[in-house]
Amino acid sequence: MITIKQGPGDTVVATQTVNRPTIYLDQWMWCRLSEDTVIRNEFLDVARAVNATIMYSLISFLELGKISDPRQITALKSVMDELDFGFIEMNPRTVIDIEISSETTHSTFADFNPAVDRELIKYIASHLYHGDISRVSLIIDAIAQEASSRFHDIAQRFADGLAPVVEIARNRPSALHQSKQRIRKRLTQRSFPPYTRDLYQVVLDFIVSNKTMRMSPNEWIDVFHMVVPVSYLDFVLLDRRWKSFVKQTFPIHPPNIAQVYCDSELRLFLDALRTYQAP
Repeated sequence: MITIKQGPGDTVVATQTVNRPTIYLDQWMWCRLSEDTVIRNEFLDVARAVNATIMYSLISFLELGKISDPRQITALKSVMDELDFGFIEMNPRTVIDIEISSETTHSTFADFNPAVDRELIKYIASHLYHGDISRVSLIIDAIAQEASSRFHDIAQRFADGLAPVVEIARNRPSALHQSKQRIRKRLTQRSFPPYTRDLYQVVLDFIVSNKTMRMSPNEWIDVFHMVVPVSYLDFVLLDRRWKSFVKQTFPIHPPNIAQVYCDSELRLFLDALRTYQAP
């Protein structure tokens, strides 16, 4: 839930609180919800029953904004506006920096949750809603015209920043050896959640170690899509490659990270969501 209050002068103060379970949906799931009435209704029934919160990143909105079929958009809006929502930061480096600077005790942070996208909340509250943030689907309309170009720009920026780092590590024997060793030993620096730093390091090691693995800008987006939600949320739906990575390569498992599912495991996800018990 996003709460909007008027601050000093013309400023807007926005705060976020979320009910658990928290869920992050990959684009393939949003497409299923927009096309399959049976799945859409079942998901809504189950999510409402457990009082779930759907978490959105900036990339979520940009991907949804690229959908042009009016029937799909109408179906998506019916899902978005039926369930509670929150906003999650998509850039793991941003979250890691906040974790490092603000952690006071084990898993406790000063002032706010590092995974909350405060800038997105402020922007939406100030520029799109004018104090009313009750319908999250309005964001799709607001960004539709620029969604494709902004998505492309962000994807390219991530690729331009990380691809050279990966290539340097692959071509430096000591760095490549260290990446392979970290993967093989399955060690983490932290012994308690959140595991953002460890997950980010392991995914980079995984990409470096797989020297034939070529990452397009959109695939770099998938990496940034994954790290923070898996570190902080309860359920995350991913594409198959990254679901397999989380389950088979990363040494930490639920409930210390999210439960992850791919498109062939939709039934497993719905069953797990249906039987969710709050910790």
